[in-house]
Amino acid sequence: HQHLPEVRRIKAHTHLPKRVLKAALVKKTVRGTQQKREKNRRAHSAPGAVPKVQRKKKQVWSVQE
Repeated sequence: HQHLPEVRRIKAHTHLPKRVLKAALVKKTVRGTQQKREKNRRAHSAPGAVPKVQRKKKQVWSVQE
């Protein structure tokens, strides 16, 4: 019965602790504001001055061999 809309709706409502939901919301807003700042910084600087770096690359601080 998973294809039925009523069952799908119930399945989509997974209840999480309030703190987890709030943390996810805060993380989403912080990430969005950072992206907006970078976009504005790129728009108001010289072309090529602020390179576009992937989020995965930013998280790596140093590479150990």
